[in-house]
Amino acid sequence: MKEPIMQDDILASSIRNGDIPSFTRVYETYHAYLFRFALRFLKSTEHAEEAVHDVFLKLWENRDCLNNECSLKGYLLKICKSHIFQVLTRAGKEQAMLQV
Repeated sequence: MKEPIMQDDILASSIRNGDIPSFTRVYETYHAYLFRFALRFLKSTEHAEEAVHDVFLKLWENRDCLNNECSLKGYLLKICKSHIFQVLTRAGKEQAMLQV
């Protein structure tokens, strides 16, 4: 059983400072949740895994913007939703072009 996750404000502050163990802890805590969420919409384990990878990449790349007062789970979910929307929009456009 995993240890309970630290408070979001502490983790956000640590990640913002480049602390890899804190980032790893967030990854291990939320990966499965985000994967299941992405899989519901993308219907592909490969695409869902890629989406989750991109979510955590964006978290790390934009760590300077992390707010201590926000929920990490909510923030990650927002990034995931945005990514899924982009993937589905792109797929819809590609499908429309193939039908022309």
